[in-house]
Amino acid sequence: MREAVEPLDAAQLGELAGLHVTTARFHLGQLEAAGLVVRELAPATGRGRPRVTFRAAAEDAEVTALRELVAVLAAALAEDADGGAARARAAGRAWAAAHPARPGESVVDALTRVFDELGFAPELSEDGARLMLYGCPFRDIAREHRGAVCGAHAGLLTGMVESAGGAETDAALLPFVEPTVCAVELRKNV
Repeated sequence: MREAVEPLDAAQLGELAGLHVTTARFHLGQLEAAGLVVRELAPATGRGRPRVTFRAAAEDAEVTALRELVAVLAAALAEDADGGAARARAAGRAWAAAHPARPGESVVDALTRVFDELGFAPELSEDGARLMLYGCPFRDIAREHRGAVCGAHAGLLTGMVESAGGAETDAALLPFVEPTVCAVELRKNV
């Protein structure tokens, strides 16, 4: 939607996303309720109801500034020989301290909760072997500076597993298992 020249209707957005129009309308309703899209009525071009269109809600100045800061910091880390991965992992482990596991919370529940709170839209696979991350808030920056961004997320993951007392579970970040999806591989330690 951010790349569109004009607002799009549910049928157009469904086609772009490979979704049935009914499914697209459902998701657009959820996005509207979350304040991420804005519903508009296009002027009527004939008889009948006006066309309902959607556009992405404007990011506020704070979000824009934070995204720019992340991009600048990732670019600075990327100048390291390893693309910033080592220093980013250390920073990610420190970040994990802000998201400790709750008493009695399993490693998987803690990871799911925290990644959800941070906007990653996590979903546990049916077999429980992977936590799929469908909404990385830094995906566009990670494409350019994978070592820095994915390194920070890997450090966050490691720190959270340790916080949750994850001696029985090992977890590894798998960046871009699909073009827009990352995953956390979960392995039981025997």
